[in-house]
Amino acid sequence: MIRRRLTRLEKFIVRSVDVGYGYTKFVLGRTPQGDYVCESFPSVVAFAQKKTLGGGFFAERSTLTVLHNGVEYEVGPDVLLATGAYGSRNLDLGYVQTDTYQILLKGALKRIGLPRIDVLVLGAPVATYDQAREHLRRAFSGRIALDRAQEVVVGKVLVLPQPLGGYAWHGHVSGSYGRIRSQLNLLIDPGYFTLDWLVARGTTIAPARSGSHPAGMSALVRAIASEISRETGEEVTSLLLWESIERALYAEEPLHLDGRPYDLTRHLGAVNQLLAQAAEVLASRVGDAKDIQNVILVGGPARLYEPALKRALHGKLIQIAQDPQFANVKGFQRVGEDIAERL
Repeated sequence: MIRRRLTRLEKFIVRSVDVGYGYTKFVLGRTPQGDYVCESFPSVVAFAQKKTLGGGFFAERSTLTVLHNGVEYEVGPDVLLATGAYGSRNLDLGYVQTDTYQILLKGALKRIGLPRIDVLVLGAPVATYDQAREHLRRAFSGRIALDRAQEVVVGKVLVLPQPLGGYAWHGHVSGSYGRIRSQLNLLIDPGYFTLDWLVARGTTIAPARSGSHPAGMSALVRAIASEISRETGEEVTSLLLWESIERALYAEEPLHLDGRPYDLTRHLGAVNQLLAQAAEVLASRVGDAKDIQNVILVGGPARLYEPALKRALHGKLIQIAQDPQFANVKGFQRVGEDIAERL
C-alpha cells in the first residue's frame, strides 16, 4: 500500500503555494522521512536590479528574477533590501487578480524549480474566493513562463479557501480528520491583511457564518507605527522596520529603533484594542458558538490572536494547528496529493 501510494505521487507531481498578503509560502517537496519541506518569502515585489556591489565583499541578495509582461522583477527572502525606502505590500481586496500576485506566484514556482506540475494547489481569501477561484484556474493552467529561459507546465489548478488548508493539516497531524469531517468546525486564520474565518461541516462551508475582517497583522503593525510616529515626530515608513515590529509582536524578537532597544509594551493597549474588536466582529458573525465542536486556529501570529478570540468565544477551547505558519500550505499539499491518488 505505501509503495503503491509513493509510486502514484511520483507519477503525478503535486505542489502547493499560498500567496498571502504578508508572505508567500510553498512546499518544495519531502524529506527522506516524508516530512514536507516548506519555504516562504515576503509578499513584496521589486524591479530587478544588480544584486551585489563591492567587488564580492558583500553577499548577493537571496532573490529570484522572474519575467512578467516583458518586465523583470525580484522576489525572495531578501527582497526588502531591493525595494528602496518606500516599498510597500499590496493590500488590495482584489489582490489575486493583480500583477503583484502573479509575480509572487511565478517566483514560488521558479523556486520550486519543476518543469511540470500536474496538480497545483492555491489558496484564496474567503472574502473574494468565488472570483479568485475562476481567475486562478484560467491564469495558471498550461504553460507558464517564469523568466526568459525557464517555464513550467501546469495541469490541474485546485483553489481552496485559505483556512481550509489549516483544517486539513490539523486533522491529519492530530489524527482527528475522520472525526472532525462530520463535525461543525470554526477555522480561524489571522493573515497579514485580514482575519479570515470559516464555519464548515467537513468541507461544506456555512457562508452566512464565515467571513473576513481587515484586522490582520498589518493593522496591528500600523497601529504601533502610528504610536511611534506620534512619539518621535517622524513617520515610520520603512518596510524593514515594519517587519521588525511585526516580529516583535508575535515572535517576541527585540525591536531596535535608531540603533537602540525599543520597548513596545507601552503601545500594546492599541494592539489589544484592535484584537478585541476583531474577535468581537468574528464572534458576532459566527453567532451562537454552542453548536461548534472544534475551533482551529492557524497562521504565524496564531498565539497573538488566541487570547482575544478565546474571550470573544466565551472561553471555548481553541486548538492551534501544528506549525501554524505553514499549516495552510501543508494542508493544501495534503488535499492535492489525495486528489492525485484518484487521477
